[in-house]
Amino acid sequence: MTKLAYTACSVFPSYAARRFLHPSGYGTLGFALSAAIGAAIACPDRAVVAIIGDGGLQFTLPELACAAELGRALVVLVYDNNGNGMIRDGMERANIPAIGVDPSGPNLALVARAFDAIYLEAADPASLASAIGKAVQHPGLSLVRFRDA
Repeated sequence: MTKLAYTACSVFPSYAARRFLHPSGYGTLGFALSAAIGAAIACPDRAVVAIIGDGGLQFTLPELACAAELGRALVVLVYDNNGNGMIRDGMERANIPAIGVDPSGPNLALVARAFDAIYLEAADPASLASAIGKAVQHPGLSLVRFRDA
């Protein structure tokens, strides 16, 4: 459940079955990391990219330890909009006070370092493509932070 993942549902070309996993209809915070770990185990010869929001990542942050232990190419693309942006936006559209949707997140560079992962940042779509390209070449865990402007 993140804006970037919802966009990917509409524009990402998936050319074969079981290549794009999404919890359709459920808005499950934190689904991406656990699903990506499962995909990396099921398909050890393929690089796996998880698209997760910064708020959703905090629901499954301890799973990064499992991801790091896999020793396989696994990219965690963190769409950082400073909290639970989809929920916040919905509350604002409904004129509901946005309470409890702006958790302060951890320093992702330090989180990556704690798990011996590489860390990259992207500020725009071109640098995002470049960062993901670098990350999928890494044989282990990578965190790529894409900051919402």
